[in-house]
Amino acid sequence: TDYYYSWKDSDGAGKRSHGALGGELRVPVLNFLTLTGAARYDTFGFGGRDVGKFTYNGGVEVRPTESLLFRAAYGTAFRAPDLHYVFTGPGNVQSSVDDYFQCRTDPDEDYDDISDCSYSGTGVVVNRNGNRNLAAETGKTLTAGIVFSPSSRLHVSVDYFRVTLDNQVDDLSTNQIVRDEADCRIGQTENGAAVDINSPTCQDAIARVKRFTSGSLAGDIEAIRVNPINIARERTSGIDVAFRGTLPTSFGEFTLSLAHSHVFKHSFQQYPGDPVINKLAADSGYYLPRDKSNGSITWTSDGAQFTFSGTRLGKLPNFDEDAFIKASYLFNATLQYDFTDHMRGSLTVRNVFDKMPVKDPTWTSYPYYNTSWFDSVGRSVFLQLTYKLGGSAL
Repeated sequence: TDYYYSWKDSDGAGKRSHGALGGELRVPVLNFLTLTGAARYDTFGFGGRDVGKFTYNGGVEVRPTESLLFRAAYGTAFRAPDLHYVFTGPGNVQSSVDDYFQCRTDPDEDYDDISDCSYSGTGVVVNRNGNRNLAAETGKTLTAGIVFSPSSRLHVSVDYFRVTLDNQVDDLSTNQIVRDEADCRIGQTENGAAVDINSPTCQDAIARVKRFTSGSLAGDIEAIRVNPINIARERTSGIDVAFRGTLPTSFGEFTLSLAHSHVFKHSFQQYPGDPVINKLAADSGYYLPRDKSNGSITWTSDGAQFTFSGTRLGKLPNFDEDAFIKASYLFNATLQYDFTDHMRGSLTVRNVFDKMPVKDPTWTSYPYYNTSWFDSVGRSVFLQLTYKLGGSAL
């Protein structure tokens, strides 16, 4: 009840049945050729519906020499929506949004950043409900690559990937809804790109935003209706490169590991008939890097091990979505020593160089950086002692 304290949040109940049958095989056709395959059928019962699908995958491995491997695989996927997406009951929660439409159309508003607009942080009621008509998610995956491993101490691989998701289930974002509503009612984005008010996304966004029609709050947002939906399609493709090499010496063994991922494309379409959005573009409304890398060097000798590792996150769109901020780097170090077969000590230092998030001058609201990718935790030191009672060694 909302009588005693504010609004009531969602609750709900429901059940689901699931049955599946599947099998897999691996066939060494020739000395240098191996085929793999798998298939299964899943059926789900929920919300008065029965949903089922047959999925499969197949792969081929060709090894012309002992050190060289060519591999490829193709597969399909199927996943019923999670129970909370289907059976969540109606609920209201107090929230706040930036009213982009009022900010952009009120002639008295003059601001450099949305947080400076007097309609920023407008209090609204969010009406949320589950969706018993959600369709199951489906997907397709294609991978192909090459592995070169002339010895157990050297490994190099290059793999291409392409993943397509259809009917992906996701919660609608209140911020994205009010941004879409403003773009659609005005007829263009903040950057001047034309927007079709008759598109499925526009019609949906406008219908979800309820505004006061009279009184002192006329024109302001009263409530926003949200629920989980099936996204029409999302597709991504790219390449993964990995290297691992080990060098034994008279004073210990050194291992170098490197890995890099580069995304060629990442597209998104919310509803059939909508334009396809490039999620890697600066003004897409998404903050995704095209590149991610990590590497480490490890030294081991007589129970001691020291690892120095680093990660690199490629450039991201800035808050204003009109440019990119530079790539960021983070380094960690760990020293570990086995005193006995049952006792181990370790010292870990995270963020060795005490780096803060990459500075973005356009991010003018707290905490002034993208919390999806960064945090403000500086150098951290952890000391741990582990002792195992009985059993095998650590």
